[in-house]
Amino acid sequence: MLKNISTLIILMLSLLLLTSCGAKRYTVNLNPNAFQGAYLTDNAISAITPPIKFSRGTYIDKRSSKEFFGSSKAYIILTDNEFSDAFYDGLKAFLISSNHSWENIETLDIKIDVELLDTQSEFIMGMWVIQFNSSVSTKISFIDLKTDKTIYQQTYNGSSLIRSPAGHESMFKAVVNKSIVDCINKIGMDKELYEALVKMKSKL
Repeated sequence: MLKNISTLIILMLSLLLLTSCGAKRYTVNLNPNAFQGAYLTDNAISAITPPIKFSRGTYIDKRSSKEFFGSSKAYIILTDNEFSDAFYDGLKAFLISSNHSWENIETLDIKIDVELLDTQSEFIMGMWVIQFNSSVSTKISFIDLKTDKTIYQQTYNGSSLIRSPAGHESMFKAVVNKSIVDCINKIGMDKELYEALVKMKSKL
């Protein structure tokens, strides 16, 4: 009983912290590679041989509000680095772990164009826990550099949920970055992307 009362007090204090003085601003660092073993190496594109040489392409932010990663009346989530850098760093780490390579010059096999469509983050107060949610929506295009034609294009959505007995800025950081990781993992599990890449390799 005493434990339940203590937990309730913590929740109430957390809510006051998150909602006092208007919208509280949280600044997080986007670094999806901070999670050891987060990327799924047993994925569809890891089976493609020989390895494909990928490179960074064009990035476009198509969100209606480009200033915030997420916001509500109680909080505003800001980032101290660019989403494009964090996302491409994640793609690089993922593709290398999937037996492919990543280069900075666009004279290789495939360049990857990224459109950021939407980002959301929120917290929901429960009876005993606070739930942190985050989501990322992207449109990814894979461009054959030898023909300059799009061989595959798809929308990928990533999401993450963390439950905690108390609110803390680190929870926002974790949930935001894990939603990016989830989005990148969805790319690797796309069997239609696998088929498009295999078809392209067969023509080389």
